[in-house]
Amino acid sequence: MNQRAIIMLAALALCVLGVISLKKNPADHSDQSDPSGSIARSSVKNSTTHPNKATTSRDAPFWESAIVPDPGEHIPAPTIRPEDLGIVVPAVPIPPTETLTKAIAENDLPLIQSAALAWFQQDPASARDWLASQQDLENLQPAISSIANHIADHGEINAAMVWANIITEPTLRESTLFDIQALALRNNRITPEQIITDGLSPERVAELRSGAAGD
Repeated sequence: MNQRAIIMLAALALCVLGVISLKKNPADHSDQSDPSGSIARSSVKNSTTHPNKATTSRDAPFWESAIVPDPGEHIPAPTIRPEDLGIVVPAVPIPPTETLTKAIAENDLPLIQSAALAWFQQDPASARDWLASQQDLENLQPAISSIANHIADHGEINAAMVWANIITEPTLRESTLFDIQALALRNNRITPEQIITDGLSPERVAELRSGAAGD
């Protein structure tokens, strides 16, 4: 037998001995990789004691160690409209000057009258100053009449008469003067002898003095 054949037989014999050794002592092989069996026991412990606890081994999902960005820097805040929450947002009031300017341009006399009176009731000084600044009072005559009557309703007869005398339209001026003094007579603020006849026809004066206007 030559030298090469001897070497091959020796190698084969070593392999057979190794297989026999593994069959006789299988636990010895596992102990070499984990002598204390700590990995197996740790895995069993984690799975039984903390079934929902995320694993921290090197096989953990990538998102557990991912860096989460700050929402305040990268995610815009949600846009919630007040109406989505059932909140009624009051409309921004239109300035009285804007309403009146538009109404005058459209010759909307009822709107002029109501808007001017509402403004005067809320802010008499501002409404008065605005009216005084107007060069053309033609479309404002009914509004001035309403303001004069409003002042008379509050007992300011003399001031109401001053406003009434601003009116340049004869018929409206006379009816406003008449209404103011009729109210004053009914409330005993003036006597028939104190009636101011300027701007009133004799018939209207007689009606006031007879007391018929107070009925």
